Amino acid sequence: MQSFEDSQGRRWAIDITIGTARRVRKVLNLNLLDPAEGDPPLMTRLDTDVMLFVDVLYLVVQEQATNQNVSDEAFGAGLSPDAVADARRAFWETLSDFFHKTGRADLVRAIAKQQALVAEGYAAAGRRIDQIQTEALVRRIETASIDGSSSASSPPSPASTPTA
Repeated sequence: MQSFEDSQGRRWAIDITIGTARRVRKVLNLNLLDPAEGDPPLMTRLDTDVMLFVDVLYLVVQEQATNQNVSDEAFGAGLSPDAVADARRAFWETLSDFFHKTGRADLVRAIAKQQALVAEGYAAAGRRIDQIQTEALVRRIETASIDGSSSASSPPSPASTPTA
């Protein structure tokens, strides 16, 4: 079982059981035990939608939160970016361990592949952003505004932005 610490110094144990999965399904209508389900798959949504991940995370630790008198709002307030990153690591490791122990090596591999895919997707987006030539974009906007050929309030889309 993995754990993480929030920005308030509270330690939260991530324990995924059938009961945990039922609670998440009942409240959010999400099936933690079928992370490849949906379009996009649940594991993609959990890896890219921080708010959804935090909602699921709260339900995973809800019994601990109740025992500590920590509401879902107070729980969220204690999740700094570092705490979210630690919680995400602990969550995926615990869920992978759950699937490993239940003989679902396919889902363990799917989770690992999903994490690699998301990491590469973020890296690719970062490289694309780095290629934007801001000075050339500003010159195009200024020129278009002076010439009257385009509205200054409507800059070109990032897809039409010159790259290095």
